[in-house]
Amino acid sequence: MSQSDSPNDTPAAVSKWPASSESPSEHPDVLVLFHGLLAFAHNTDEGVCEVAVNNEAKDHVFHFRLLEFDKGADRPKELYSLKSSDLKHIMVGPILLDAVRPTVSGVRYFQVDGFQSGEIDLRPTYDWRRLPDFESKCFYDQVLDRNPNSHSPRMYIRNGLFHTCVPTDYAFYLTSAETGELVCNLGQISFVTGASICLEENGYVTLKIGKEDFRLRKDANKRYVIVLLNICETQFEEVGEDETGIERPPDFPEHYKTFKLPREKHELTLKRKEPRIGSPNTPYSDFIREILFGESFFSDQRAPCGSVGFGLSDGFWVAPN
Repeated sequence: MSQSDSPNDTPAAVSKWPASSESPSEHPDVLVLFHGLLAFAHNTDEGVCEVAVNNEAKDHVFHFRLLEFDKGADRPKELYSLKSSDLKHIMVGPILLDAVRPTVSGVRYFQVDGFQSGEIDLRPTYDWRRLPDFESKCFYDQVLDRNPNSHSPRMYIRNGLFHTCVPTDYAFYLTSAETGELVCNLGQISFVTGASICLEENGYVTLKIGKEDFRLRKDANKRYVIVLLNICETQFEEVGEDETGIERPPDFPEHYKTFKLPREKHELTLKRKEPRIGSPNTPYSDFIREILFGESFFSDQRAPCGSVGFGLSDGFWVAPN
């Protein structure tokens, strides 16, 4: 093993993610769900989390949704929807999300204080560090030179606790794409990532996308869910002529289209570790089953269409006012 055997060796003092031991609320007023080929970075100067869609990924579809869940309704009400097909006709600048009178101000990332390197299963289910980080010690341990044209649309979030919502059912190794050499044991990584926002009385969340401007007020009988997806159009597995399953190539290499590979470094990839472990059924699971898997897309626990972080970078872009 050429590098660390634990994903938690990213130097906490160097990483830009502001760590918080505050446990994620399982019933936030506003929940943001992220799934697919997305990239995260924290802009320290602006105090925002920047989330970018990988637009270089082939056979992937962008979809942004705003849903309202009412306790008395059988199904959520869709307040807004924007898909890749709409982008030809709608000009979309940065997507802006902020909160007025949140219970805790600012952007934080759930990481348990004092957690030491060791077995991956010791990490809390919701730990932010389940998100593979290209700039962590397991990967390249340096700020990477990214291609800004490969990341759009983009979302800026000024308040919220970021965390894993549901980890993968499988553990994963990080290996050399060229030689297959084992680099790091990542364990169960983030399958769906989230940001939870809790509000004080009379608090509200503002969402600006395109020409739309939403104000999501705290309401004991309502809950809002925002969904940002960049997801597969093709099935993970097809049946071959001999009736055996044929897995499609993994999506992870698509992330390499968004930055320059450091000199004398090689591409890395994910290798699934058998057998299936399974992940705990969390309060987020119901939302994910109802919202995400009602989509006509394909993402599979065996080869997740997953997001990544750039934890040493101070954001991707200058945040708009």
